[in-house]
Amino acid sequence: MSSDSGSTPLPSPSPQGSPAASAQSAEMQKSVERLSSTLASTLASLSNATAGNAASVVPSLDPTDSKVWSPSQTETFSRCPRLWDLGRRWETFNPGCWGPERLVGNAVHAALAVWMRDRQRFPDAPTPLDEMDNKLGEVIGDEWPDDAPEVYTPEGAMVLARKALAAVMKKEPVPLTAKIVAVEHSFGESIVDLVYLMPEGLYVLDWKTHAKLEPHYRQARMDETIRTHQLWHYAWRARQKWMHSVVAIEKVAVALQPSVWVGKRSEPITDERIDKWYEGASSMWRIMDAMRAGRLPVHPRFEGCGIYGGCPLLVACHMHGADESKFEALNLKRKVWR
Repeated sequence: MSSDSGSTPLPSPSPQGSPAASAQSAEMQKSVERLSSTLASTLASLSNATAGNAASVVPSLDPTDSKVWSPSQTETFSRCPRLWDLGRRWETFNPGCWGPERLVGNAVHAALAVWMRDRQRFPDAPTPLDEMDNKLGEVIGDEWPDDAPEVYTPEGAMVLARKALAAVMKKEPVPLTAKIVAVEHSFGESIVDLVYLMPEGLYVLDWKTHAKLEPHYRQARMDETIRTHQLWHYAWRARQKWMHSVVAIEKVAVALQPSVWVGKRSEPITDERIDKWYEGASSMWRIMDAMRAGRLPVHPRFEGCGIYGGCPLLVACHMHGADESKFEALNLKRKVWR
């Protein structure tokens, strides 16, 4: 039967033992050797190229060479990598109309630090109420802006700060039997508000002030404690620093409006859970490293556009494709680094 048009018939094998078969076998062996050599060379080249590309495209998987990013940077990145990247060059905080709540929160925070430092140095001494009140006045007086709206006064802010501080103290946020380990301790990339020791282990605590927190939102805010990256970061750092298990992360929340309210949430954790948190955090830090170095593209995460009152770069990002040449025309301010 003739072969199909355009096809090449397979050669018939030579009988075994014939000179032709021997020659064919030798030639086949040489072909196999040449193919093996070519394949080995190709694989070696591919391996070298892949290794080179991995250094420029894929973040390193070695956790020891990753920068430890601050909780605020990491949380912004988690919300949206593009917002995190643009935040280096553009103001991304939208304060709205000025109010004294943030300043009052700073003053209460500073007064609580005075209280905890005194307990750290003199565990059995009376509460330093005068020093704490002086700290409130010092912060409010020093940080009160000259252009503050006339409807607000330093005296009114002082009244609100005293009321908030008294509410926190009434809550007794730290057990009287606790040993204060650290107050506003810096780890370099982050500062933990308070670390204290109980017989079962270390506790990490963060003070949070909310300008306004309606009663029906309070439970949800406290439920966020266990999901707060910042607190896990502090727990990981505290365990490193003091070589002791951290058994709980805690948040004390203070709401200034519509009325002063204080809540505390303590969430038990374990070393194993901290280790798992670190696996995820260090993986994210390596991606942040790669994006900052230009080895990975910076992309938006649209799920973060509407949270926390909305992104200040929403129009610039969606309507103008994050074209930074148009940002100033959109009344966005370029950051000035000093």
